[in-house]
Amino acid sequence: MNITTYGTYIKERRKEINLTQLDLANRLHLTSQSISFYENDKVSIPLNLIGDFASILQVDLTSFLNLKFEKNNDFAELNKFNATKFAEYLSYLRKEKKITLNTLSKYVDLSVKKLSYFETEKSIPSIEEFITLATFYNISYEELYFCIEKPQKEETQVIEVKENVSPSNKKTLIIITATLTILFLLATALGIGLATYYINKEDEDDTETIPPGIGDIEITTRNDDYLTF
Repeated sequence: MNITTYGTYIKERRKEINLTQLDLANRLHLTSQSISFYENDKVSIPLNLIGDFASILQVDLTSFLNLKFEKNNDFAELNKFNATKFAEYLSYLRKEKKITLNTLSKYVDLSVKKLSYFETEKSIPSIEEFITLATFYNISYEELYFCIEKPQKEETQVIEVKENVSPSNKKTLIIITATLTILFLLATALGIGLATYYINKEDEDDTETIPPGIGDIEITTRNDDYLTF
């Protein structure tokens, strides 16, 4: 069967896993009539429900949006749509790309007012608008829908760690550094003192000692040419 709408997709997948409309309605906390309207494409499926639909129908979000009966990840089971976080994430993505709402409007063919409403949580995109935004930002449906932020660069993390050192730790580091500096200066002074002592000692040992009495020797000359002491 050629599935071309989300309503038909939900109906066929529901039957494939043996769920009734009432079963699906109870799981979603909706009425059977609401499920009937969705399945017959009388009402558009709200964006905030597609994650729950994907989880209950045992498919991943990307497969749901691509009308495929596949399950390649567990994001729909592990996460829930958060409207506030979604609005903030849309604003973050636009600012990271360094573009204004006017510029974004030209790229995605959506009004500035509508885009502004998306970023301030006054409204949420339709499924089609959601796909357009994910395509523009070049991110997966799961990443945008569940607001999965990319990991920061290692350099940034290191800087943040340095900035987050507590005042008590900073004080400890200063004390340790000062103590080590003082010990180094004392060791240097002691080394210089010992070196000076040994140099002086060697100079004293090298000095000649004059035997006693040498200075008392007197030599005289007599007429008879004999030497007397």
